[in-house]
Amino acid sequence: MKDFISKFTFGFVMAQLFPGAIAVLGSAVLVHAASPPRPTSFVGSVLSILESWGTLDVPYIALLLAVFVGAGMLIHGLHWAVLGYLESRYETFSRSPAHWRTKKIEAGSSEPDGEGVPLWWQILRGPVMIILEVGQLTFLATDISKVSIEENAPQVSKDLMPQFEFLQEFYLYSAQFFAHTGYALLVMLTSVVTFIAWNGFTPHRAGIGVALYLAIGVFFVLGRIQLETLFKAEEEIVRRSGWASVAETME
Repeated sequence: MKDFISKFTFGFVMAQLFPGAIAVLGSAVLVHAASPPRPTSFVGSVLSILESWGTLDVPYIALLLAVFVGAGMLIHGLHWAVLGYLESRYETFSRSPAHWRTKKIEAGSSEPDGEGVPLWWQILRGPVMIILEVGQLTFLATDISKVSIEENAPQVSKDLMPQFEFLQEFYLYSAQFFAHTGYALLVMLTSVVTFIAWNGFTPHRAGIGVALYLAIGVFFVLGRIQLETLFKAEEEIVRRSGWASVAETME
């Protein structure tokens, strides 16, 4: 029961439902801002939408929750496809130039070379990296097989499977929460930028946009840190599983 509550809370509510709700809210603000009479306050527009959702009958609330889940799953699928593309193009996710640790890779070198980009710069360019990665996936990926991730589970020995499952539960859900929320906040940032374009610039609206931009960068970097930790640990378990298989063969 405890495992079910944990997976439901972190694997579903936080990693899927919550980001989906943010994305739907951002999309709703876009529609609301374009509908006459146009609102004069971005925050007021958000509050108006939330208030209208709070007055819905139960069947409509159930439908709205389903839309939240659908949006969250769409973000999940898009993010996983991006990771698959990066892994396929650069052999491993850790060697990807879009990786949070980003280092230059010299021709013929097996290891990244050079100093890593400072964390503050990773945060500042986080929203741009999300857009660039999705753009690469959309316009450069040529085959479904090129955007699929090679799972490590089939290569894990039975004895090490509990460790593998622990890593999945401890790091994967939190990585998805950070990554998916970053994608969802990008939708909200788009709403702010569009709102400013339609209704004019004010310091308050600009402040909201800047805060969202920085939040996206923070979520992007935290998600990549979690994924880096997870993937490195999985690779180590697979390596140890190989040793175990050799030992069993020799016996």
